[in-house]
Amino acid sequence: MRIGVLSHSRFLYTTRRLVDAAKLRGHDVRVVSAHDCMLALEGGAPTLRWRGKKPPAADVVIPRLDAPEHAHTLAMLRHLELLGIPLLNPVPAMALSLDLVATLQFLHAHNLPSPPSVAAPAGGLAAAAAELGGPPLLLRAVERGPEPDALVQDSAILESMAGLLARLGKRLLLQKIQAGTSVRVLVVGGDVVAALRRRVLPGMPATEGAGKRVEISAPVAAMAAKAVRDAGLEAGAVDLLLTGQGAMVLNLEASPVLRGIERQAREAFVAALLARAEARGVSRIPV
Repeated sequence: MRIGVLSHSRFLYTTRRLVDAAKLRGHDVRVVSAHDCMLALEGGAPTLRWRGKKPPAADVVIPRLDAPEHAHTLAMLRHLELLGIPLLNPVPAMALSLDLVATLQFLHAHNLPSPPSVAAPAGGLAAAAAELGGPPLLLRAVERGPEPDALVQDSAILESMAGLLARLGKRLLLQKIQAGTSVRVLVVGGDVVAALRRRVLPGMPATEGAGKRVEISAPVAAMAAKAVRDAGLEAGAVDLLLTGQGAMVLNLEASPVLRGIERQAREAFVAALLARAEARGVSRIPV
């Protein structure tokens, strides 16, 4: 089968793992960056050019949202759908995972618990913090990107940050957090493949064994599978915070990074993902 991997770079760790595993399964694999592509709509027909020429043919595309700018990547995925190329994860589900407020609204609509949260412009952070009862709070960017979350333990610090954040034009969100264990659950085809300890959340006790497999209860596994499945993701991950009051969903990940996790879990996830891609793929005339 001809498999396309849409990724910012073929040298990224997760992309390399996907390519190597697909080749071992006998597939012809090509990595294409959306930033090397031109999207055209002429005469009512979509066309695509990769580095000025026709792109490699693909029976299925595995999208990776690892590029610094996601908007063009999502546009590229919509273009591929217009061309009739099957995608492992649909565009609406991938777009959902990039917007933290949309993710939280989705979780609420599907009765999936998440931490108390308030979204506000930078100038309204003080009022948002008061709405949540004050620090400690987790400050997060609404548009998912490379910026790390920040723990805010003092209202004065938050007020001093507001001016700078306002100039940066970021949409921001505050969450009330509590002590607990952070776990990432990998899900493919509605089935839990592995649960792994995540690295420590800001301000919480250091996490031992980050990236190692952990056992989770059947209700927690069912919650994780429901979150990924209801979001429309064929393969992805859900980040949970396990507290004394139960599990809460922190994130949905359409393109989970596989660096730093236990090898057995990584290989199981990649194998399940590729099996799902093989089931989605359909032999076709080259694009």
